[in-house]
Order: sequence, then C-alpha cells, then structure tokens
Amino acid sequence: AWSRLKDTGFFDEEESPVPKELASNSSPARGMAEGTEVTIEVRSMLGRSSSPMRLARYALLETLAPPTLTNHRIAVPDAIHVLNLVIFPSPNLVGCSALPVLGLDLVTLPGMKHLIAIDFQPVLPLPSKSGGAESEEGDETNIEMERIVLPKEYGEFEARLAALHRKHCLESDALPWGGDIPEFARRFFSPYAVWTRLAGEDALPVVQDEVMSVFGEYVELYVDLMRRIQHDIDSEALSLDNAIGNPDAMQGQTDYLNYRRDNDPARPMLKSLYGEEWTEKLIGEILFRDLE
Repeated sequence: AWSRLKDTGFFDEEESPVPKELASNSSPARGMAEGTEVTIEVRSMLGRSSSPMRLARYALLETLAPPTLTNHRIAVPDAIHVLNLVIFPSPNLVGCSALPVLGLDLVTLPGMKHLIAIDFQPVLPLPSKSGGAESEEGDETNIEMERIVLPKEYGEFEARLAALHRKHCLESDALPWGGDIPEFARRFFSPYAVWTRLAGEDALPVVQDEVMSVFGEYVELYVDLMRRIQHDIDSEALSLDNAIGNPDAMQGQTDYLNYRRDNDPARPMLKSLYGEEWTEKLIGEILFRDLE
C-alpha cells in the first residue's frame, strides 16, 4: 500500500523526515527466545501543495525472531504485529465539504487475537438526531444515521464504498461487527466501517484473505476518489486555499487528531515496550501531530 501511495504523485518525492530517534525502535520480546524483538518502523509523506492529500504515515510493529546465519529475520506467529496507516486529505480544499480520513488498523496480539478497523473516517460532527428516537449507546445503528461521509458531488464513490461494505460485512459473516462504539468515538466512524474482532486458529486465514482484500480495496477506492478530486482542482471546479484553508475541514481534522491522540489504544503497549517519553513523543509529534 505504501508503494502504491508513493506512485500516485500526490506526495513529495522524498518521504518527510521522521526524526531518526522516532523512526524506529526495538525492545526484547518478553517470554520468547533470546534475541527475539518487538520492532517498530515509522514513515510519513507530505502531500504536495497542489495535491488533495495532506499527509500519509504509518507505524508498523513486528515481533521478529533472532537473526539467522544470513542475518535474515522472520516474523514470529501468534505475537504482537500491528499496522496503523492513516491518510489525511488536505484541509485546504474549498468548494466541497470536508473529506474523510482513511484510517486502517490491523492488530494481532498473542493468543490468536485480531482487531481490525478500516474506515473512511468522517471528521465533521454527527448530524442532530430527529424524531426523538435514539438507539442504545454504542449500538451500530447509531452510526447508520444520515450524515456526510463524502461530499454529494462524489456520490458515485460513496456508492462504491457502500458496495464494498455490503460485500464484506453484510453479505458475508467473515467479518462480524466488533462491538459497541463509545459515544465520544461515534463521530469518527462511518456507516461503512469495517470493525471486527477475530480469534482462534481459524482467524489467521480470514486476516490473510478477507481482511487484506478489504484493506486493498479501501485504499484503492480512496486513491480513485483523490484522483477525481485532483482532476477537479486542475480544472478549477475546486480550489486549494493553502493560506486560510477550509475552516470546517481544519476544525474537523483538529478534533480527529485530538481524539486519536488522547485515546490511542496502543499507548499502554508502546509505553511498556519503549518507555513513556519515547511513546508520547511518537504519538504527539508524529502519529497525531497538530495541524500546522
């Protein structure tokens, strides 16, 4: 996916420099063979000033076995493996409503447990409820409210997104709904969220097949959407105001960054592996850094 994003032309040719001290780290894997480590790699790319993309970045944690005689390291099964990839649209786009953030989280934990969250994450507030009917707090039906996910000008892409979600989550039971969404987080989940928990010996093939299919299809659809938006920028149907920006989009992304920074579920694990100071710098200065 990273190579695919680099090839779009939306980003500067050189990856933006993550400070060397935050670009990687490692820690001994507890309870495993000597030399086994949990490593982390962090990369980011800044969007070009004429691009509808602001930033793409990922953090990849892997549990790796000790090096072989050829210095090759292989991933340890049934251990910590985490990919957090987030793609931010430009908040400076004028002429349509705020675009969603593409968030992709693939988490594997010891005990054959997998948590998956893949979504075109809205950044605008939830619409006001009407009719006086409210579902149970955290119920999936709360997310199915009428709301802005993609601007109406790009309804064909929302239709494609709905079709992907229907294929993977409604017409198949491979990726069951993962459970209640806290009230404070519902704003940042779309009706097309793929949110699931998988466990047991049968889960890994589902991750390797179904989850990776969803992952690739959501990334490809997001890239297609951005290509259309780039076309509209080039034809002046839309514009980029890099001096002032789109106030709603800027506030929405600020709220999203605050939400992710304050509620990062990986924080305890990262602190136990790499220490509190390093973890807080990574989360605050790289992964969910404030808009500049």
